[in-house]
Amino acid sequence: MFSLADLLLIFVATIWGINVTVVKKALTELNPLAFNSLRFAISAGLSWVVLGVAREKPLPRGKDLPALIVLGLIGHTLYQVLFIYGTNSTTASNTALLLATIPIWVAALGAITREEVAGPLTWLGIGLSLFGIALVTGGGNLSVGGGTLGGDLMLVAGTFFYGLYVLKSKALLGKYSPVQYSTWTTTVGALGLGALSLRQLGTQDWGRVGFTGWGGLAFSAVLAIALGYFIWSYGIQKLGSARAAIYNNLTPVTGLIFSSVFLKEKITALQVGGIVLIITGLTLARRKKLLRRQEFVGEGSPLPPIPYRLWQKGPSDPNEEVRK
Repeated sequence: MFSLADLLLIFVATIWGINVTVVKKALTELNPLAFNSLRFAISAGLSWVVLGVAREKPLPRGKDLPALIVLGLIGHTLYQVLFIYGTNSTTASNTALLLATIPIWVAALGAITREEVAGPLTWLGIGLSLFGIALVTGGGNLSVGGGTLGGDLMLVAGTFFYGLYVLKSKALLGKYSPVQYSTWTTTVGALGLGALSLRQLGTQDWGRVGFTGWGGLAFSAVLAIALGYFIWSYGIQKLGSARAAIYNNLTPVTGLIFSSVFLKEKITALQVGGIVLIITGLTLARRKKLLRRQEFVGEGSPLPPIPYRLWQKGPSDPNEEVRK
């Protein structure tokens, strides 16, 4: 059975798939960095409102502040800059395929740091999902090297840093609720993007921004960033980093279906096969339990507490598995 976290992550993947088309349309009227800084600023503002309504503690412990700042800059500011410029310098097919490596980075970094060990089924699921992405994008303009090399390398760097962000989020989500964590890291990311986009904000022709630009900005800020990152943090908290990350690979699937329904783009038999592989890989990955931390760190090494409610953190058994 799919848990609430599974279903919410599927919902987010759907939103993010639609968001790809929405952002492309919005960027015809808005500069990339101006668009990114504005949507993160709006998202951060909304997150603080939710934090207040939920009556959550507004500030983290002082000792956790450096980690939150670094993760906000890595996972939001740096990743978004590399993603925007990388996407602009390579093909859409290359972008989709390279973004599908995020679960690989999460699982690999988890194994190297011994923070979260993925089992064989998780690795098999990631591999099938990656192959499925290749089939889904196979009808597009896949390219290796040449004129796309710079963009490809930026996306590889971006996926590495985002994978690191996802992995390192787990420990802090053991101390804070998803709404707290997403609010703080999104705010840091918004400040970083704002500083980098001052020039584009100043040169933006605001008179040419119409419904497409403002509507795309609102959709992306409210649903893809504010709501999406909150649910994403909740998914990492409940499922673990590697298993939550593989849901990212549903994004091109939902984007493809959206394009087919609303933009009348044709889905090929090869792409249908890719969709089946992605879903199969996702199913395999979510069925495998992660090893307990004591199994690879040693008995007596405490696990971070696992919050038991969506809005609150709560007590947990130190011998509890990372994922039930």
